[in-house]
Amino acid sequence: MNPVDLLYELVSQYSPSGSEGTISERIRLLLLQELKADRAYHDVAGNVIGVHDGEEPTILLCGHIDTVPGELPVKIDNNFVYGRGAVDAKAPMAAFLYTLYELKKIAFQKKIIVAGVVGEEDTGKGIRQLIKDDIKPSFAIFGEPCSLTNIVVGYRGGVRLGLEFKTESFHASSPWLGKSAVDAAIELWTHIRRYNELAAGQEKKFNTVSACLTKISGGNHIT
Repeated sequence: MNPVDLLYELVSQYSPSGSEGTISERIRLLLLQELKADRAYHDVAGNVIGVHDGEEPTILLCGHIDTVPGELPVKIDNNFVYGRGAVDAKAPMAAFLYTLYELKKIAFQKKIIVAGVVGEEDTGKGIRQLIKDDIKPSFAIFGEPCSLTNIVVGYRGGVRLGLEFKTESFHASSPWLGKSAVDAAIELWTHIRRYNELAAGQEKKFNTVSACLTKISGGNHIT
């Protein structure tokens, strides 16, 4: 098995959040047929799980198989793979699968769980299912892009907030009569962004709180 070809195959399977079924089944078959996993299955969330049975401690290799929407041309150029998800995060997923393949060849004695989770770029339902299923490995490695040579020890958490702004209505031709809800939202975001800029200037960003505005919408809201 060639790891570059493995990555190319994964990237060639377009799998935006909510449409991971094809790549999930392909990985399950790879785990059973070529990687010689002892078991491979889908859980209720659609995650694909491969298991190499062995002794404790258990090692979890967890990556996500979904991408953000938008297809890109897929190609190999001088052993570099290009395409949607090549970095985030099918390269780590390919690395985990290839790791299992190599460890099986040397009869590795410890238990390994390889998890390809769904919905990471969307609702996070895949990783929540792993938590619900009470998988408790002794060690865990999560496949997310950092750099070519470093391993990240620890990772920042996150929280998603949805804020609703309500203001008195006024005619758009007379904006001096009031402030729209969108104006109020942008005003708050301006303050948050100023804090963001201060945090971004710090050398050690791990201990800072960062924020990103991902969606804003406005209109009439009648209750």
